[in-house]
Amino acid sequence: MKKLLPVVTALLAVGTLGGPPARAQTVADPTKGWEHKAVSVGADEKEATAKLNALAADGWEYVGPLSGGLVAFRRRAVGEDTAAEVHRLEGHLAHTVMPAFSPDGKTLASASEDGTVRLWDWQTGKPQATLEGHTAGVLFAAYSPDGKTLATAGRDQTVILWDVAKGEKRATFDDHTGTVSGVAYSPDGKTLATASDDASVALREPDGKVRVKLDGHKRTAIAVAFSPDGKTLASAGGDWGDTEKGGEVKAWDAATGKELWSAKGEFGGVWGVAFSPNGKSVAGGCLDGTVRVWEAATGKEVSTLKGHTDRTLWVAYTPSGKTLASASYDGTVRLWDATTGGEKAVLKGHTDKVQRLAFSPDGGSLATTSNDLTVRVWKLGK
Repeated sequence: MKKLLPVVTALLAVGTLGGPPARAQTVADPTKGWEHKAVSVGADEKEATAKLNALAADGWEYVGPLSGGLVAFRRRAVGEDTAAEVHRLEGHLAHTVMPAFSPDGKTLASASEDGTVRLWDWQTGKPQATLEGHTAGVLFAAYSPDGKTLATAGRDQTVILWDVAKGEKRATFDDHTGTVSGVAYSPDGKTLATASDDASVALREPDGKVRVKLDGHKRTAIAVAFSPDGKTLASAGGDWGDTEKGGEVKAWDAATGKELWSAKGEFGGVWGVAFSPNGKSVAGGCLDGTVRVWEAATGKEVSTLKGHTDRTLWVAYTPSGKTLASASYDGTVRLWDATTGGEKAVLKGHTDKVQRLAFSPDGGSLATTSNDLTVRVWKLGK
């Protein structure tokens, strides 16, 4: 706070602490590499100081007063060409498998083979809660868009819906006859998709009731992802023991369950699948060590990204769509230019196989899980 007192004093001197107390807008960036924000901090010095502290904590720097009672701030735009490890979350007793950020970005959930899901204040590294209910390893966790529900799935062939605020079960369903390894909410939160080793994918009501069952996969169904508009569901899978053949990605009409296309190839099972933010591409993490990208409308393969030296388990796009990240059993995470397919960076830090990854809602942080029992958080940019 001491650091900000001169700023508050300056604002008082130029009379910018008047006007509406909570108005803010992000303005066009006139300088490459910077974000700019115009903020009305209000007339009350105490409230203004609190607001300035919050801005500073979020990386905003004071620039100077503007007209109309607004104050200019700036911060470095998130660079997506590299990342550095900033937090290491430890506490799980077995492999950490899936990280999931809450929609507000404040909480990180981690699913583990130890049968638990942990909720973390990831910025401080402090655990918030441990959810116990599965009777075997937990392979996936996904928040509902409103952040009130966390869906988890595991080797016990069940999906559990948790009340996040209370840390209690809302519902449990066990209609799959194999391990459940993939869960995804539609963007509007009205549909929940699940994928299982029984080779089926189910489209469900938010309470878990099956609306449509998709039986097109011939082998294990592992991963599911909705398009940004919620109209299409992608599902992927294959045979874990076959790292060269048997890979398959399918696209479905999310309303009717009609299969739209199927992409097969000699790239091994596809263990992770993700739509680009603009909805034009579908990326997959393949057991042959590659990352494949297909045209979302047709299923035509448009690029193959090579660099990993072992199975690629997961993929995710940054919210900007400029970067595609992949996690691999070679112990690394790679950042790729989503437009050119060029490799931007190789992130090293985990001491064992990397399982999966997730970007924070603001795109500034990346969480990764590994067989080394840790969850690591990386900050993008230099």
